[in-house]
Amino acid sequence: MDGFGPAVDGYVDVVDQLPRYVSQRAAPHFDAERAEKRSIDSRATFEERRNRLRTLFRSRLGGLPDRVAEPTVRTTELVRRDGYRIESVVFESRPKFHVTANCYVPTGDGPHPAVLFLCGHHDAAKVTPENQRACHELARNGFVVLIVDPIAQGERHQYRDLETGERLVGGGGGVFAHCHAGQKCFYAGTTLARYMIHDARCGLDYLADRPTVDPERIGVVGSSGGGIQTAFLSMLDERVAAAAPCCAITERYE
Repeated sequence: MDGFGPAVDGYVDVVDQLPRYVSQRAAPHFDAERAEKRSIDSRATFEERRNRLRTLFRSRLGGLPDRVAEPTVRTTELVRRDGYRIESVVFESRPKFHVTANCYVPTGDGPHPAVLFLCGHHDAAKVTPENQRACHELARNGFVVLIVDPIAQGERHQYRDLETGERLVGGGGGVFAHCHAGQKCFYAGTTLARYMIHDARCGLDYLADRPTVDPERIGVVGSSGGGIQTAFLSMLDERVAAAAPCCAITERYE
């Protein structure tokens, strides 16, 4: 078939027809955005654009939920390690909607810098070996670290049979449960991202309220889905002093 052009003699390769169509439609918008960025010539212009995009993003989410006036916070377990301790924490992000987390606290009075650690898609979430290793290293280097289970991951069981306890929606390290929840949010005119960002924001509240944490030095990190959460939270919450999203962040064209 070499030599045939698109739609010549009835031949066109339809394998990637939809991606090509979407890319062609998107290209002018990408060009306009690049031109807008290149035109930024002052801090004031940058901040105006940042505030405009922040407002737009927040509106696309449907806004963020209200914080609980007096959220319950419980420490359920304490494990001591050389140079730090690990506290198992449960806090409310919405009324009777609980977030499970581990808080790694270095030895010493502080105030310490802190890191909010946001997990990617993995069933075990905060207790995967890789995530634990990262938290150990940060704690040994003087950071208070709060690592949070996302919705339907880790200890946050969701969509289970009330009688048998069996999982009704699972797979993909939390991906399928997130898709299921996301579809319900869509029908309700909102997004799952709205609630996941709110959970992370409440994690920042928890860290900032700890007396041994310096609230001016709180960073956020995450990989894969946690990287996306890191980018979203950093856009919306000015308390984030530093952000390190890993994976899942690419050029928009890609």
